[in-house]
Amino acid sequence: LAREVATADVLTDGRLELGVGAGHMKWEFDRAGLPWLALPERVAEVAATLDTLEQVFGGDGYPERRERDEQSGRGPIKPVQRTGLNGTGPPVIIAGTGDRILALAAERADIVGVAGLMQAQGQPPGTFRMVTAAEADDRVAYIRARAGDRAAGLELHALVQMVVVTPDRRAEAAKLAAEDEIGR
Repeated sequence: LAREVATADVLTDGRLELGVGAGHMKWEFDRAGLPWLALPERVAEVAATLDTLEQVFGGDGYPERRERDEQSGRGPIKPVQRTGLNGTGPPVIIAGTGDRILALAAERADIVGVAGLMQAQGQPPGTFRMVTAAEADDRVAYIRARAGDRAAGLELHALVQMVVVTPDRRAEAAKLAAEDEIGR
């Protein structure tokens, strides 16, 4: 992953934003043949991935490639950007709605996304409901509180779940709200 991130950052001339997350669609894990771990374990894996990326980007590359890098005269592939991952790589974006993932985002990410969907309580994984405006406000307040001194420097991102072109926005909003109630 570190090599791919560094290469993409180099190829885009430093325009990469690295999105990482714990995943929320069980079927994606199933299709990839990956175990569906409990959320705390998935969030811990995200944190460990960030730790590894910082270590690789902040160090001298991979020891296994050192001889080849020295022979080529190029040195290890490093990201162009040094704004994210504690100044070692591209900016990191983490999005979600739950406390665990947003706490990690507030602590480690450069960009924190507030998702527009939330896991429906008591329903199978991947059963979502739309987040209300009040819930989104609550999530932003939670992010700011957890970020502490970092809050002023965080970029907040809203994940837009749907865009509907309509001449009657109130009727469309009522229709979507009714559909959401049916889906609960």
